[in-house]
Amino acid sequence: MPMLGFNPLPFRTRARGCSPRRGPQTLRRRAFTLIEMVGTTLILGITITGTVGAVHVITKAGSKAGEHSQQRAVAALAMNRMRREIGHAITVTGLTANHIEFTHPDITGDATDDVIAYAWSGWAGDPLTRSLNHGTDQALIPRCNSLVFKIATRDRVDSAPEISETAELLIASHDIYPADYPYTVAQSPVSSSSYMAEVFTPNYAEATSVRFTRAKLSIKKSRLSVTGTLSVEIRSVQPGTNDPAATVLEQVNASIADLSTAYLWEEFWFDEVDLTLGEPFSLVAYTDQSSTYVRWETHKLDSGTLDDGVAFRKSRDAGTSWDASLELVQDVRFYLYGVFEVVSSTVESGTLDLVYLHVESLAGDALFVLDGAVECVNQPDLTGFAADALPTL
Repeated sequence: MPMLGFNPLPFRTRARGCSPRRGPQTLRRRAFTLIEMVGTTLILGITITGTVGAVHVITKAGSKAGEHSQQRAVAALAMNRMRREIGHAITVTGLTANHIEFTHPDITGDATDDVIAYAWSGWAGDPLTRSLNHGTDQALIPRCNSLVFKIATRDRVDSAPEISETAELLIASHDIYPADYPYTVAQSPVSSSSYMAEVFTPNYAEATSVRFTRAKLSIKKSRLSVTGTLSVEIRSVQPGTNDPAATVLEQVNASIADLSTAYLWEEFWFDEVDLTLGEPFSLVAYTDQSSTYVRWETHKLDSGTLDDGVAFRKSRDAGTSWDASLELVQDVRFYLYGVFEVVSSTVESGTLDLVYLHVESLAGDALFVLDGAVECVNQPDLTGFAADALPTL
């Protein structure tokens, strides 16, 4: 007897291990006859109700006929229920090859749509479960060898990248060397000719650009009565080197008079320009005064070298040339923060048209393989699902 609101679809018995290659249009062109469950047992295969497709039984000598018959009925009822409920899905909230979650017209009598989920862990022998409204999982098939969902869609449009941003993150820094690297506290004088810099390479998985938000420098002025401007910049780096380039990407200016005569963490806020990732950047500081009124607190290793992800550079000729001799033995104290722009998985847009189901049920030494398909009469929307994660046919 046909199910209410269901267009019959064909099923076929197939050899174990073969993959179905017929798409949904081919499925619709073929016809099959719905059979009432009458408990008939065939030697090589069984069709249990018109809602269950093909059932192929793989047994070994000595199997118990009663146990097999019971398990066939359990598997058939599970397939029947999945196809009936999935066929009336309104929205899909979760979908992978082994799991589907969707809303269904009210079945609990409270005039509210219900949420149904079918799932299998992926481990042979674990149950195929059904849950209602996120309640306790109910085992429909106690020992499941496989559950696979495949889908066909319609009204699909081109996928588009979904852009998101991270929270503010620490991108590069030096504050202290590891305990087994003894060092001396020193200072780096900054002036109109004496430039100090740290070179670094931002990195974040799937990120395409970065916006530097702020820098913190441990700096001081050399005496109380001083004037002038301190400039803190983000610059690009000369290709093939760790030397800051002349190109200024971001700049913050501050009054030297506002600095303390003791080392304090001073904060400098950038304009947050989107910068493409892939190359190193440099954090550069200098003043417009010929005298070294500003000092940047510095750590210098007493012995050995350390590659800590940042590289120290200094220039005595206003950035025309840069000295690399202290690259791995000295660092100024700083923190640099920023926000990464991340391209997430592409988003699929379309509607769910057909769901193909493959179930393998274990019973003792027997394996029952069921294949079926169902049309989704409500055409649930799939916008927002990751295109590369949808289990498409």
